[in-house]
Amino acid sequence: MSSSHINLVDEVIMMQLFFNEKQRLLKRIHIKLQCSNFGVIHEQLLFEKAFTKLADFDNLSEIKE
Repeated sequence: MSSSHINLVDEVIMMQLFFNEKQRLLKRIHIKLQCSNFGVIHEQLLFEKAFTKLADFDNLSEIKE
């Protein structure tokens, strides 16, 4: 494979890793929100933390491009 093909494969792998991490975070949020012992304030903090992490992943992928 040429170096451009290798770079393209690397890009696809990185995009898949970012996607997988986003999916993992969203699953964690969903599971935590299903627990009955979390209060409304705590749920709000979980959302804020999770979406901050998701935004960080988006920023990393934009920088890479």
